[in-house]
Amino acid sequence: MKSVFQSEAIKSLLTKNRLADLDSIFSAGDTSYDRHKGRCVKSIEIEDETGHPCKLFLKLFWGRRRLWPRMTDLKSGQVFQPLADREWNGLKTITDLGINAAERMALFSEGKYIHRSAIILKEVPAPCSFHELVANGTWSELPRFQKSLLIDKMLETIQTIHSAGFAWRGASSKHFYPVWNEKNFWDVWLIDCEGVHKGRKLKSYQKNYDNFFKSMQSSQVEEEILKELQFKANYLQSNLTKAA
Repeated sequence: MKSVFQSEAIKSLLTKNRLADLDSIFSAGDTSYDRHKGRCVKSIEIEDETGHPCKLFLKLFWGRRRLWPRMTDLKSGQVFQPLADREWNGLKTITDLGINAAERMALFSEGKYIHRSAIILKEVPAPCSFHELVANGTWSELPRFQKSLLIDKMLETIQTIHSAGFAWRGASSKHFYPVWNEKNFWDVWLIDCEGVHKGRKLKSYQKNYDNFFKSMQSSQVEEEILKELQFKANYLQSNLTKAA
């Protein structure tokens, strides 16, 4: 079994809470929900090193390994990488770019053909995603300038990823977690980074923006904001085209 811990302190913390092996991780957690076949996410609350409550997410994967690679995996350079490894590597790429993301804690995997794997992540310090911000009514109460600044921040984040030569298939209103900070600006955290990969073509960047725009439509963002988003995204894409 492969076991990777972000630090010795984290290894000690997870061992203390019986989260240092796959059997314990698969049996832990009070809640879980299925996302796709062979995947689920659980949450569990523990005490951190200082004795404060700390919420963790356990992302679990299981099943048969794919024998024949998909074309998308070949193009992205993620061929034969287990999903847990993709998430682990994607989060590192994002944080190396100076972007906030869910904190990696540990990665586990076992099995050559029939596999199990898991990644443990710490809850981001934002109470809800952008999608939830709209759904719970908070978005509609924000002043117009705050809305524009958040649109700018999310697009700037995607642009930072693209400018570094990467793409992010997970670009979505559900995967941005925003917080208005004490400097009167937005901080955002990203989750679900398994779709971060080397972006070799402008087509992959265009698809990221298209998916993001569609997610904002699905979140029922008002038409005025959607038009602003489209205008700014088109400008950023034109700059990428000139630089290519």
